[in-house]
Amino acid sequence: IGIEQVSFVVFSQDIFLFSIISFPTIFGLIFSLFVKIKLDSIKFKEEQKKASVNSKLASIGLLSSGIGHEINNPLSVVLMSNSIIAALMKKKDILDNDIAQRLDVQLKSINRIKKIVEGLRKFARQSDVEVESIDLRASIESTSSLLKELFAKQNVLVEVDSFSEELYTMGNRGELEQVFVNLMTNARDAILEKETPEGTVKVKTRFDQKNIFLDFIDNGRGIEKENLTKIFDNFFTTKDVNKGTGMGLSIANSIIESMHGEMSVSSKVGEGTTFTLKLKRSKKPKVTSFVEESAASEQLDLEKMSAHVVVVEDETGLLESFRFVLESFGLTVETATNGREGLEKITSEPEKYDAIFTDLKMPVMNGEEMIKKVKESKIMTPIIVVTGGIESEFSQEFKELEKKVFCIVRKPYSAKEIHSILKKLLDQKSSRVVA
Repeated sequence: IGIEQVSFVVFSQDIFLFSIISFPTIFGLIFSLFVKIKLDSIKFKEEQKKASVNSKLASIGLLSSGIGHEINNPLSVVLMSNSIIAALMKKKDILDNDIAQRLDVQLKSINRIKKIVEGLRKFARQSDVEVESIDLRASIESTSSLLKELFAKQNVLVEVDSFSEELYTMGNRGELEQVFVNLMTNARDAILEKETPEGTVKVKTRFDQKNIFLDFIDNGRGIEKENLTKIFDNFFTTKDVNKGTGMGLSIANSIIESMHGEMSVSSKVGEGTTFTLKLKRSKKPKVTSFVEESAASEQLDLEKMSAHVVVVEDETGLLESFRFVLESFGLTVETATNGREGLEKITSEPEKYDAIFTDLKMPVMNGEEMIKKVKESKIMTPIIVVTGGIESEFSQEFKELEKKVFCIVRKPYSAKEIHSILKKLLDQKSSRVVA
């Protein structure tokens, strides 16, 4: 065995420099094993931290989903009540500008809440959903509206460039919007760390035939030059303890890379920072089949229809409001407060109803179980699902449900939207009878 001088460095929490003279080769083998065990230990701790962060993100998504559901049901009652009051005023020839203005303010507030809940819905979507065509204008507006009011209370403004061009890219919309949230939140934090904690977060859009460039610009404290090469590393953060995990930009960069895009940064201390996303441009997709929420003003003096429907809904206030609206269309309406009660009505007189409206989350028997049993009974009555949940329309569960029903409508829904769906359903039924 030869004798030689060996110098080496071990990197862990501390740095040790050893100069070892005249050690046999067997020590080198032992040392190599030590280093491997130490590196594996470091890697294991990093994976543990990453798993903890992912678990927290999943919990946030679940919490967002629950909050969205709980908000959407009472919000539907408020929206329907707004419509009913307006309709009653018109029916009784009550012309009061003050009341009309209050109703208009209320409607605008409802629409603002709808946008916030929609933002929660997008945020709560699971990361393993299918790749989809993303409308960047809609995504940016959704994210900025979610954060704009919150930032304004901290003297941070959000400015988003308006653009008329329809810009699309392929990816996971929920994940991309998480990137937007992360970049805008980091920009806000950088502004609040200045001596004068106020400023502006700007989102600017540029594009060519192949690519789209999104610039997230802040006039915050900036990033030190020595840190610019580290900010995308796992667990690197300049924030105080309990104010940052160091995973945000690392995950954001991974998401953009998974979309075959690029993320870059430029910064100057004392002036601010610009993060730029380079995304592949894609073609505009075909119109999807699910029903989108309508923000149209509520009017109940719509075309009258003749039909017999059953509504299955466990929220009493919403059930009564919905019944009033449907009856204003000229429909005969029966109600049930859970899936079992609804199933008994439907199966006892299967030819009686022209349409079935049902919620999904209900006591005793939920909507999905009721739909399953209706289909097993070979009853062909069209089913319209009205749900306050914020589950993804691209999830497998949603797609399977969509195959079984006429359409799926998200709460809070407008009277005009329900009228449009019913008209389409009854027109299709009439055309089949004529044929």
